[in-house]
Amino acid sequence: MHETQTGDLTRAQYYDKIRNQIEHEDELINLRVVWQLLAQSFFFSTYASLLNVDKQAKSVWFHQEQDVLFWLVPIAAFLAGLLTAVSIFTSLANIAHLRHLFEDYTKDEAAEDQSAKLFPPIQGVERFRKLATIAPIGLPILFIAAWLIILIRPLVPIP
Repeated sequence: MHETQTGDLTRAQYYDKIRNQIEHEDELINLRVVWQLLAQSFFFSTYASLLNVDKQAKSVWFHQEQDVLFWLVPIAAFLAGLLTAVSIFTSLANIAHLRHLFEDYTKDEAAEDQSAKLFPPIQGVERFRKLATIAPIGLPILFIAAWLIILIRPLVPIP
């Protein structure tokens, strides 16, 4: 890649740099979603096992541990969902920022530099881009809500 006479990047070079950063953030989101699914399946399995434990524990110590785990697993799962949601939302915000940087750059440079005029949009068509964020946004919210219900339900009397 060659720089222009002033040392600035061409539109195509800037496109590549921004696109690489967007791809990196997108990969981080994908990894976080997969991690979320794996972790939450572990938490739900563990919680289901706790619900199916015999009322009579093998020892007093096991009974106390079961009581602790009965609350600890949902709290840990809730916090894992919350932390994952924050990191996913941060990556989505970073991607939006990168996209706006490129859009602003192309507005300023479009008349002079046509090096990337045939390139696709930096992050695809808007309606598809929005649909693609349903799972990364929705899954953490779904798990957070499920664990909140599990945590709150024992505290609320059922009529």
